[in-house]
Amino acid sequence: MKWLKKKFSIASIRRIIQIVCFLLFLYLVIESSSPFKDTIIPDNIFIRLSPYLAITGVFLEISILKFIPAIIILFLTFILGRFFCGWVCPLGTLLDITDKVLSRGIISLTDKEKVRSKSKGDSNILRYIKYILFFISLILSIAGICVAGLLDPLCITFRFFSLSLFPYLHWVLAKVQGLGFIDYLNTFSASKQPLYNTHIIISLVFVTIIATELIKNRFWCRYLCPTSAILAMVSRFSFIKRYVTSPCNQCGICGNICRMGTLGNKGEIIHQSECIECMRCKEECSQNAIKWGIIKQQTDISIDRRVFLSSIISSLVLIPLFKLSTKRNYIRPPGALSEKEFLKKCVRCGMCMRVCPTNGLQPVMGLETLWTPELIPRIGPCEYYCNDCGKICPGGAIQKLTIKQKTKFVIGRAEINKKTCLVWSKWIPCLVCEEFCPVPEKAIKIIDIESGIGKPVVEINLCVGCGKCENVCPVEGSAIKVNPVAKTNILLNS
Repeated sequence: MKWLKKKFSIASIRRIIQIVCFLLFLYLVIESSSPFKDTIIPDNIFIRLSPYLAITGVFLEISILKFIPAIIILFLTFILGRFFCGWVCPLGTLLDITDKVLSRGIISLTDKEKVRSKSKGDSNILRYIKYILFFISLILSIAGICVAGLLDPLCITFRFFSLSLFPYLHWVLAKVQGLGFIDYLNTFSASKQPLYNTHIIISLVFVTIIATELIKNRFWCRYLCPTSAILAMVSRFSFIKRYVTSPCNQCGICGNICRMGTLGNKGEIIHQSECIECMRCKEECSQNAIKWGIIKQQTDISIDRRVFLSSIISSLVLIPLFKLSTKRNYIRPPGALSEKEFLKKCVRCGMCMRVCPTNGLQPVMGLETLWTPELIPRIGPCEYYCNDCGKICPGGAIQKLTIKQKTKFVIGRAEINKKTCLVWSKWIPCLVCEEFCPVPEKAIKIIDIESGIGKPVVEINLCVGCGKCENVCPVEGSAIKVNPVAKTNILLNS
């Protein structure tokens, strides 16, 4: 019976729920590829679970209604404690899997006691870092600068899987022929360019976070994750907390196995708000002395004035760097807000790039613009009858457009370089740009037909900047370029 009881313990149930949530996350990443499909569970639900994005988004004029799931998480945390990190977060699940790998000696760490020692308590100073990062993000948000998406664990994980890992799998598997699953490869990425810009940096960020498990269990969650900071602050006031009853013999097993270092050597609670409700201590306690229930506030880490002072000073340094950073004009997705508003509301999750059927949307490398989407027509044009990016955007940086609105939405203007155009410069017959222009009225017209070789010209009043002409131009580097427009939130002929 003891074996049966342990097999179906609350810790085992937590592991099952954790794995189910992770598999659901993977499923939704796969489902978010083109074409976009309306499902019972929205593809962007995990991004909208982030309390970090919800709180900073308030100051960035992001509708709080878009983050109702995050509000629910905060409410449940106030009742149950910091369960999200140990039960739901996909990055937390991967960190636990990594710890399992290390503790079994698969990666050259065969000494289990050495691995266990990583979990023991540590200095409060290191735990302040995540609070400082959160308050810096909050101050920058008040200044109209969105950096939350760069540090949010859900965005980090989605970016890695959708813009790095799945494209890598596509690139590798595409080399394999005759195995019967080649048609399934488009699930991972569009076929024209399987790798995205900045994919190496995206991968390095994610791998570095996972590698910190070599230093200490859940290093990211303990010291760096701003979402953890928010949940820790809320869970300090939660009704249900861990406590120890009199049968405890102070063996110290629970302190050794705690991944978050919340317990002392004798099992006493040190950082109540750092407990992620994983229930491992309860599962391993031979005396059944560990319980969860409604108790009074216990000893916890305090956020002193040094945290706020450090956050303010750091923010005062960062704000000018962001505001004065060199920016160029970008071709944003159809439905994108004005550049200033777009940068405020884009959470850098990468979902619009994932759903783009041509791979034309690519992550930007910049300071304030880092990992925001831009259209690179030479890689892939904006499909004329596609409006998926607006449907999947979780923060409202890209508006939802009907197909009729989308086909009239101007994101750029094409311009022909007559010095390199085959017709204009070398009198070589070529009408590819005009043939492929998807605008029914044809935004590229042919003139001088009487001379025997018609020359293409752009009809500015009809061009929406989809980039199809630039994409198909046979000239190396393309003789026709789409230039971004100063104001993107305009409709053709409006």
